Amino acid sequence: MNQVEELIAQWRDKKISGTGLMRGLVSYAGWDVPVSEAAVGEALASNAAPSLQLSSDPDGAVCLLIFSSAETMTRYRNSIGAKGDQHFLSVRGTWVFHLTLDKVDKIWIDGGSAHDIFYGKEHFGALRDMAEAIKVEEALVGLRKGTAPDNAIQTAKGYKNYYLPVAVKDNKPSFIMAPDEQGRALAAAFTSDDTFDAFAPEARAMADGAEVQQMQIDGEALFDTFQRMRIDGFVFNCAGPIPPVAFQQAAAGIILEGK
Repeated sequence: MNQVEELIAQWRDKKISGTGLMRGLVSYAGWDVPVSEAAVGEALASNAAPSLQLSSDPDGAVCLLIFSSAETMTRYRNSIGAKGDQHFLSVRGTWVFHLTLDKVDKIWIDGGSAHDIFYGKEHFGALRDMAEAIKVEEALVGLRKGTAPDNAIQTAKGYKNYYLPVAVKDNKPSFIMAPDEQGRALAAAFTSDDTFDAFAPEARAMADGAEVQQMQIDGEALFDTFQRMRIDGFVFNCAGPIPPVAFQQAAAGIILEGK
């Protein structure tokens, strides 16, 4: 059982949420996506990524099939009596789930297997948002560890869907800070709905009866706010489900001014 099969099994057993499943699938780095032989030839001639091969499900819906392993692809091809070689791209989930799929009705994962699942058009936006969030999370980890690619600062600064926890009482808002055992003043920020939701129970406890709101903010405004606050630093995703990433306050100005 590979990672994708395990994730789907956990979701079906209600051990993880639909959002948790989505994060796991988008994070997966071993997807195989079929392409036609003609598309491969065109790609070689133009030095561009080949067009993806679309299929139809039993109801006639247009599907993008993606497979978590060569074995799952082979089993599917055997089940439909496919002949000859199958060309495919090996891609990361952050690439395939970020695609604009105007002509696709469904994404069909591991078609024909016992664990196959579909995502319909109504889920494409959420999958794309998760892909963007994971790219930003990877950029932030790289910046913190000094292993970031050249575009990491642009990725972090250009992201539109950061979230801040705000306590509102008597129409007066205030930021809810991240907990810190060393007593430092650390601003809390989140890259996605699921990381915010993981902190929400603790935020409500810290808010002492005030209403907790999820404030969306883009990267430019976020890092500008951080460099103006009286804080020691800031931390992303302090409550999971992924490891937190913390920075000293000075990093806000570096990111804001970086290119």
